[in-house]
Amino acid sequence: MAILLGATLGFLITLSQVITQQPATFQINLVRRQILNRTVPLHSNVTIRCDLDDPQWFRNASYVIPQDARVIPFYGIESDDAGFYSCRSSRGEWAHLGLLVEDRLKLTTGRVSDGLERVSKDLEGEASVPFFVDESQLITKRTQLVGSTVLMKCTGDGNPKPGIVWTKDGRKIVRKAGRVEDMQWAIVLEKLDVSDSGSYRCNVCNRVGCISFTTELEVKEPSRQAAIVYTYLQNTTLEVGCEARFECSKKPDLEQRVEWIRFHMVDKTNPEIPENVTKPRGSSNGGEEVLLLRNVTHDDEGWYTCVATSARGVFYQSAYLRVVDELENVELIIDQYTTAMILVISLSVAFCVIASMVVFICIKLRINQKKYFNYWIKTVTVSHMPAVGGTVKSFQLPVVHIETHRMAVAKNEYYEVADVSEYEFPIDWSWEFSRDKLTLGDTLGEGAFGRVVMAEAQGLLEKDQTSKVAVKMLKEGHTDVDVKNLVCEMEVMKLIGKHFNIINLLGCCCKDGPLYVIVEYAAHGNLKEFLRSHRLQTAVDSPIDGDRRILTPKQQISFAFQIARGMEHLSSMQCIHRDLAARNVLVTEGLVMKIADFGFARDIHDREYYRRKSDSKLPVRWMAPESLEERFYDTRSDVWSFGVVMWEIMTFGSHPYPSIPAWDDLLEFLKQGKRLEQPQHCSDEVYALMNKCWEFKPGERPPFSEIVWGLDQLISAITSEEYLDLGVPESQASTASLHDGEEKKVYISSEEIV
Repeated sequence: MAILLGATLGFLITLSQVITQQPATFQINLVRRQILNRTVPLHSNVTIRCDLDDPQWFRNASYVIPQDARVIPFYGIESDDAGFYSCRSSRGEWAHLGLLVEDRLKLTTGRVSDGLERVSKDLEGEASVPFFVDESQLITKRTQLVGSTVLMKCTGDGNPKPGIVWTKDGRKIVRKAGRVEDMQWAIVLEKLDVSDSGSYRCNVCNRVGCISFTTELEVKEPSRQAAIVYTYLQNTTLEVGCEARFECSKKPDLEQRVEWIRFHMVDKTNPEIPENVTKPRGSSNGGEEVLLLRNVTHDDEGWYTCVATSARGVFYQSAYLRVVDELENVELIIDQYTTAMILVISLSVAFCVIASMVVFICIKLRINQKKYFNYWIKTVTVSHMPAVGGTVKSFQLPVVHIETHRMAVAKNEYYEVADVSEYEFPIDWSWEFSRDKLTLGDTLGEGAFGRVVMAEAQGLLEKDQTSKVAVKMLKEGHTDVDVKNLVCEMEVMKLIGKHFNIINLLGCCCKDGPLYVIVEYAAHGNLKEFLRSHRLQTAVDSPIDGDRRILTPKQQISFAFQIARGMEHLSSMQCIHRDLAARNVLVTEGLVMKIADFGFARDIHDREYYRRKSDSKLPVRWMAPESLEERFYDTRSDVWSFGVVMWEIMTFGSHPYPSIPAWDDLLEFLKQGKRLEQPQHCSDEVYALMNKCWEFKPGERPPFSEIVWGLDQLISAITSEEYLDLGVPESQASTASLHDGEEKKVYISSEEIV
């Protein structure tokens, strides 16, 4: 009894405070990709503002037209104003708001009885199975278009309060693209894909029991036709007491919502824009596309509009209903005669026009069949996003699309089909080079989706001068994915820009033929083969050339220093390489190191990391632990790979971890704190820098700017020692003591000394 009296007294005090309060004012701002839930008091002043470009408003998935395109105001908000509000920009961006209106007076007075009832129920120990609060929210089958947004809602209640779990096809919801926005009793799926189709089940459970509901979601590709409503409304004049019928048909293959609204007052300057909108009376017999007004009166006169909303946009048509006491017979006769004459004349003209067009088209097609050949061609397009923060040192990875369409190809005078390329590439005239000035030579190598050939370019670098270059092209039997990869690599090289230690793009051939990507020529091939060709050899193994000299530690450190400078440039561009290895570093004239192969490169400007989702082949022996375990990449994972490249340089191209067969064994090896052993003839300072690059925690690895500084210090120290050792005979400085007691030498040509 004391508990009940105390609860009653507390609720009465709260009630008195609510009654004396003045109406509150609330402003809710919606920004891109935001989902909010807000509860406001009844009769308060609420303003909902959308900060997206050219927004369109929706309430409970129905299109609404506010007076101000950006703001929906409520002065003294009512309970009926509650609902799910959404605004969408002209670019397809969304923001959502779940708005609840709370009657604090009823809530406070209701809390007394609810509190007493709850106390009594708790004393009695009553419990109930969960139930759905609003079964109208439960939709058995949903059909959506690709790229649209869907909201699925299951509001439940019970004693005790139940929880909700969502599944797809009996499993946890996992999307290939996009994420699942989990609200209190609903989920929102944005940018739908065909793979999102399936059975979505909401399971609502408490300790008493469970209930569930399943929605079948089908995501379809959109129709190529842009029209939504294809039946146009007509103005109508009726007598009092007659029946008015308006029909607004829609496309059967689109998920649409049709709603009827009535305009009481029309803007004088534009009769299609209403000032006051209400729901019309009447029924929708025959479906929501048909509006019937039985026994019309003068009050029913006005504008009636059909609003059709789908993922493609909003379409509406209006018609005016005029209600009179009695139609004059003369007016009826004139109207009927005029209508008949107009109909006869229109049909006659239409028949003549259609017949003439059919004859003309038949003749034209007959002529063109001899001159043209229908050919399917694939058009490649590249989309570029603006730089982040307006800086030139950051970029977004270009998006490559391929669309197939049919085109007519002209035949020659002998009615033979001219040569046509399978793909049509976008032409960037600042990089385009005439393929007539390019002479292809021998094949230098083959990659994952293409091959590289040596070529001579006339006038590419200097006017009237022939330059030796390398040309990347697609292999025979390539796929659309291979085309996208090569185009993407070319676009990445454009965005990265020129750098002394990065293989630079010189030009490309996109017009009238296959895609050729022209890059710098590396005379000595890749670094891995170069190092292996200069391994220690005895005089028995190969003859000693008097013009060749020893590969010194200073030169090895110089190789690493140049690669670090190139990676420092990439990291400053917010670009991760993801496949840094000695095989992907080219050696040009003068032993200049140039980083190549940007087939795996990704931009990380917006998240500072990249999580790989595909299952293609991966360079596991050069990958950081977080990349092996979680497919997580950032600039620090490139630092780990650089440490392995340093080890390759110091071991003259040896294979890392030769005794570890599988990637999971390698991951366990690294988790135990084990690392690659210190190479023979490698200084402690160089090996210490390698180990810094191999720190297990990414945050403890040095950035490339620090690595460049450290290698520069090592080169300076070795140079100082060389000045001190000038008195040492060359024969002593040119030998290396090996573990087996034999003396071997490493030689390179005199012109290759850095």
